[in-house]
Amino acid sequence: MAGRAHPMQAKYLLARTALQDAPWFFDTFGGAGGSDCLARFWELVGSELPEHERVAAQGLSVHGLALDDGSPALLLGLPAPERNDAHFVAAVAGRDGVRVFCLERSLSFPERRECTVIAELAADHRANWGNGPAADAGAFLAAVDAIVSGARPGPMATVPMQLA
Repeated sequence: MAGRAHPMQAKYLLARTALQDAPWFFDTFGGAGGSDCLARFWELVGSELPEHERVAAQGLSVHGLALDDGSPALLLGLPAPERNDAHFVAAVAGRDGVRVFCLERSLSFPERRECTVIAELAADHRANWGNGPAADAGAFLAAVDAIVSGARPGPMATVPMQLA
């Protein structure tokens, strides 16, 4: 799958940045020039890769939102994904710190049909929250809200991973 290192690296770098420096992340991507900053970030990540592995910035978007409890959230839309790439990355600044979620394109088993999954990227692990909604910003944000509020049961699996 040529070209997919770019979205994978961007997803994890966005998560790491949000976890390590939330004020900078929210100010930079949530400010008036947030879309331009995301486009520049995408370009910089790609510039470190061979040209044939780069993915065009088409589809990048930034939306500043709030969860039902008032927690600020940034929803970053990424280019059209292939399997295991993210449709969206959401960073939520809650009472207990920043949490980062991705809505990833996946394949269900054993049916082998297209689906989405929700992953949470934390400083020391990756949690799989199971099947996600359709690749729709509002539906994804509602699912994230359910996780953050505790309305959704805990993750299906957690894998240790040093991210921040």
